[in-house]
Amino acid sequence: MRNKRAGVAARLAVLATCMLMLSVISLTRYGRLFNQGFRTTADADTTAVSMTDEGEIVVNTTRLAHDVQGYGGPTPLKLYVKEGKIRQIALLDNDETPSFMERVEQDIVGRYIGKTLDEARTMKVDALTGATLSSNAVIENIGRSLSELDNHAYIVRAHRNPLSPTALLALLTAVGMAVLPLFVKGRLYRRVQLGCNVFFLGLLSGTFVSYSSVVGFLANGFTSADLALMVLLATAFLYPLFGRPGHYCAWGCPLGSAQELMGSLNRRKFSLPKAWADRLKWFRRVLWGILMLLAWTGIFLEWMDYELFTAFIWQSAAWGVIIVAAVFLVASLFVSRPYCRFVCPTGTLLKMLNP
Repeated sequence: MRNKRAGVAARLAVLATCMLMLSVISLTRYGRLFNQGFRTTADADTTAVSMTDEGEIVVNTTRLAHDVQGYGGPTPLKLYVKEGKIRQIALLDNDETPSFMERVEQDIVGRYIGKTLDEARTMKVDALTGATLSSNAVIENIGRSLSELDNHAYIVRAHRNPLSPTALLALLTAVGMAVLPLFVKGRLYRRVQLGCNVFFLGLLSGTFVSYSSVVGFLANGFTSADLALMVLLATAFLYPLFGRPGHYCAWGCPLGSAQELMGSLNRRKFSLPKAWADRLKWFRRVLWGILMLLAWTGIFLEWMDYELFTAFIWQSAAWGVIIVAAVFLVASLFVSRPYCRFVCPTGTLLKMLNP
């Protein structure tokens, strides 16, 4: 009994350490924890992505597009998104000719209002005759706003309708992943669960545990649309306290599920020599250390947006991420779960919960 209590205490200590590390990254990236700001007013006013008390997402291009020049200089703006649609675009102070900017606001900015993010990304908007530089600059600012939202996909997804069919299917899949394997056994059930993970959690809803989703959750706090993610987070971080380490990675991760399903198509796997396997595991640990250092110092926080999980959000994922994810899926035909075993930074973090 004493050894069991010591094991639980050790896991609690590791969990607290992990949460502290991730909280530091949240503060570095977003300047807030659970939607409580910790930046100066000046810094908060120019934060690239923020959120109002009403749950409206705001993208500010003051710093994001500081190099985009109109006729008289930068043309910053704020783009407001609610429930997946652009509610408002407000032009900020600039040195452009007022009459030109009135035309831009009416003939260009107005066309984006009410559009979904996907619709806005595919719009073809031409510059205005006589105000080419000014209108091109505003169009570029809007484009960068949309690209920045791609990099913060968790925030956008977390504020979708919690009662939508997509959100409910993701929640049912997450609950099934968390509960059913405790009671249901069998290869057939496992394949069904893995398939649901890939389709409903991955491709349909883009819900998974990653550095980006965890840090986004810590920054913005809980919303009703987070229910599926909350189940996944509880499974990933709390189940190890009750003697079920690795449950999320084995039963819930969409990318791990995709690799296992792909691997089931070929039973003859290449057996890595122990020396190679050991080197690759050390590579994963060293990579994790480097990435954590980059995140803590704020030198390169963006690596979190390029974990291979984002390939499931294929509409906005970088082509490089999609290609690398495809390579690992093909590799899983010959080596069992190669990304999980030898690369995954999130998986390395979760393994720390089993000291």
